[in-house]
Amino acid sequence: MVIRRPVAVFKEMFEKALPFLCTLGFIAAAVVAPSCSDGGKVARVSIEDRSKFDFGAEAFKIIRSETAKSADKPVKKVEVLDRRQAEIVEALNTLFPDTKARGFLKRVENLFTLIDDGTIPKMTRDLARVVGMLLADDKTIDAITTLSNTTARIERGKVVDLFESLVKYDALESALSALAKVIRNNDGVDESGAPNGESDIVGDWLSFFSDKLTGLEDDATGQTPFQDFLIRLLAEDLSIDPFGVGVTANRIDAGGAITGTFNPKQTPASLILQNVRALLEKEVLTTGVTGQETALGPRVSKTDSQGSYASFDDRLKDNPVIDLLWGFLELFKLPAFRPALETLAIYARQHEPELRDLLTQVGRVIAISRETAVSAKEKNTLFDTLLPFLDDFCEPTPSGRTILRELMRKASDARLSGLSQALATNYRYKDRDLTKTNRPNPIPDPTLPPAVEPAIPFNELTDFSQPRSAANRSAHHGMLKLLHETNGAPYRVTLLGVGLTTVTNNMAVFYLESMAGNANLNTINALLAGFLGLPATPSARDMNDFVNTNQPISGNPTLLDGVTPIMGNGGEYLYDMEYSGLLDKLTPVAEVFSGLGKTQRLVDLFSELYRHYAPTAQAEMGGKNSYGSDIAAVEEMTWKIMQQTTFVDALLLLLRRLDGITLADGSNGGDAFTAFLGDLFNDDAPLTLRDGATSTVMEADRVTVAPGMARLHWILEPSRRINERIKADARAREADDKVFKAVNDIFFEVQQSQGTATLKNAVIVPTLKTVLPVLVDEIKLRQGKSTWTGDMQWTQDKIAEFYAGRDAPRVFDWIKLVRDDPASDREFRNFLLFLLKPESDALKDAYGRALVVLSEAVQIKVDTNAVRQVGRFVGRVIRPSDRVVVDLVDGVEKVLTLDNGKEVLRLLRATFTRGAATNKAPITVLLDVSEDIDRVTGSGSYTRQDWIEIFTDLRDSLLDDVDGVEHFYDVIKKRNR
Repeated sequence: MVIRRPVAVFKEMFEKALPFLCTLGFIAAAVVAPSCSDGGKVARVSIEDRSKFDFGAEAFKIIRSETAKSADKPVKKVEVLDRRQAEIVEALNTLFPDTKARGFLKRVENLFTLIDDGTIPKMTRDLARVVGMLLADDKTIDAITTLSNTTARIERGKVVDLFESLVKYDALESALSALAKVIRNNDGVDESGAPNGESDIVGDWLSFFSDKLTGLEDDATGQTPFQDFLIRLLAEDLSIDPFGVGVTANRIDAGGAITGTFNPKQTPASLILQNVRALLEKEVLTTGVTGQETALGPRVSKTDSQGSYASFDDRLKDNPVIDLLWGFLELFKLPAFRPALETLAIYARQHEPELRDLLTQVGRVIAISRETAVSAKEKNTLFDTLLPFLDDFCEPTPSGRTILRELMRKASDARLSGLSQALATNYRYKDRDLTKTNRPNPIPDPTLPPAVEPAIPFNELTDFSQPRSAANRSAHHGMLKLLHETNGAPYRVTLLGVGLTTVTNNMAVFYLESMAGNANLNTINALLAGFLGLPATPSARDMNDFVNTNQPISGNPTLLDGVTPIMGNGGEYLYDMEYSGLLDKLTPVAEVFSGLGKTQRLVDLFSELYRHYAPTAQAEMGGKNSYGSDIAAVEEMTWKIMQQTTFVDALLLLLRRLDGITLADGSNGGDAFTAFLGDLFNDDAPLTLRDGATSTVMEADRVTVAPGMARLHWILEPSRRINERIKADARAREADDKVFKAVNDIFFEVQQSQGTATLKNAVIVPTLKTVLPVLVDEIKLRQGKSTWTGDMQWTQDKIAEFYAGRDAPRVFDWIKLVRDDPASDREFRNFLLFLLKPESDALKDAYGRALVVLSEAVQIKVDTNAVRQVGRFVGRVIRPSDRVVVDLVDGVEKVLTLDNGKEVLRLLRATFTRGAATNKAPITVLLDVSEDIDRVTGSGSYTRQDWIEIFTDLRDSLLDDVDGVEHFYDVIKKRNR
């Protein structure tokens, strides 16, 4: 059944409210008190006769009697009741199943105690006051009139099913008890009601929501923001089946109805929620609060129109958390962000197995790296060195091409196969004593049978546990050292000590050019090749032999000092590179740089990497030109990564796939991705930070201008400051370590068995596969309306407002209130996990049913400005400082905490428990009857005047001490007289 209007029978609200209240009164009348049903005449049922008492039947008599007094078609309404009498009686007996039990008397007495002490009457008077305020607010009356005539699409049965699932939670009673305990311990008063200086958590909540609601502003269009996005998120057509259910969603048009059934657990929203569940299981969301609050810095005192409060400093240098979030949103504004995201979205959908393998390899890399402690100094110094190179690699050359883009295209080169193992060999083994005569020949003559190569393995391991030295240097380390020491070293051909010609001004560059096949001696001198005994276009292997063989006539090539020959002083590392296969693997890379005229930049990169091999590099260079970092310490980690994972191969495959993607506008995905990376590394334009400063380095106690910062520093610098603050606090450091481990375990934890490795979290890849396309669609939609940048700016402002206002410390305090009580923390977390746990049947657990209801709710077309107006009114009503609903809130607290929540839970469960005869829950029966009566009256759309009459009648009835609720309370209070 579909609800035709949000409120179908408000016109006769009081007529139906009073009989229900009288029903409660009748319970007392039947067992302990006078009844309010027959003019207040006393009617008692003795304890001994209680076995003959049928609560549902007696309550039906009262309801029927009160309905017969209706001014509008009473006969037809009574006919409806009589026709459905059996259902109503069963529903009421299901709602109050134990009216014959002595335990029920105690619960009724507990409830009536709240009437005796004035709690519930005060709540009623507060409600009447709210209705009076509503009648005086023309704008809100108009908004309610508009909303009441909205056609809803939420099927009532699905809502009832959802609540049925919720109240069946076994530990719900414990959760309510925990809630009651938290409220009692944080209500701001002692047992006598006097203020005790504690926080008032309920009042704080009301203030929070009041501020949010009263701050709502009308939107220009009157349309629901992100409505279409939410629809797609909840009910997209997904061709995946991660749960083995075999049901996929039916695609729906934006704003349209669901055209058929769908499996809620295969929607993007479902997958996101399952990852949220994993975060809750690992306690990431609560543990992370400790580290975040430490990073925000000490609280500061502020004052506004509402008074004094504690918050966090919102200045640039004192709030790295705001800076970090602000910076991420700045990156989202970059023009290349959307096409880069679209590229990844297409990749995720088209190459799911490869994405899964890539993330698996990332997980294996992280697991290996966690075994090796690397200081922040090493990581930061190395990255600072690499960033200018990354920027250069993204800069277009005169031909319009970029190094990064050409490297991406080169990823498909078959020669790169096995790069991982070649690198592993060079990291693991020390220099092998190879010469021109005993080295293997890796270029066999294709016209001859394969040669049998001599067995000259790398058999001397680098001792990773000891400092690096000439006797303990890996082949990789030695290769970097040689390239560094020949970077800028000229080679001049001599004859009997007389210089003839200059072959190159930079031996390292010439060597890489020979690797690329572009070192042409004929361009220098046509006779030079023959004089040197080299081919006109020498290969890298030719150069290996040349520099490692004594040249008594032409002179030996030397290092940068112009004296020390390369032969015997590092030249042997070239043979190591050749023998390990690394020479072949690096050739495609050398070809890219050479083809773009950037070989010098590649040599500089190798040279810079060598300068990080301290203390070895520092000692070898006399303490000069070394960065003082020690990346030699991570050689063992790098070797394990190359040896034990296929990460490099998976990364190369990713680059090949991105290069083959065509976006919706016909552009190439590889171009889009490299363009976004270029935006990240670009340091040409001034970088404007959150406080308006330009190109600024943020430090603990000062802000200094530093031209040349890349856009990536929007997130790098705040991240470093956050890390520094957390590491300086032992408790925050411990929490941060737990969060890091938990997040890593959720997203990258790998299980290995029988030579295979897979991600433990089975929904990570499906999440990326389904959510990314939805985000891309939404960005396209909003960019087309020129609102994306504006939305990001609005979000940035709201982030700053949140952390610099009252809300952030308030939320942190709420979380800590629960965390300080382990029992409450456990109960609340378990209840949330229950809500987010998918069972085998997609449509029978609370999780699936909630998604079904949400998927329909977001499709309801409403006037959002009317919703905002009602929200603003509610915000004004609940503001604690105005004391409009103080007694109402106090009463709700007492009702919720009555008997530690057991009575509330009993009523909830009884409300949604299906009866034995009709197989319908009491709430379903009563709503069905209400709609039947509504159809009898033939009421249509509500006018403004209708609502004024309804609220006027309600206010008057709540306060009437003769025919209204006040009389009912009076009857209860006199029950024992």
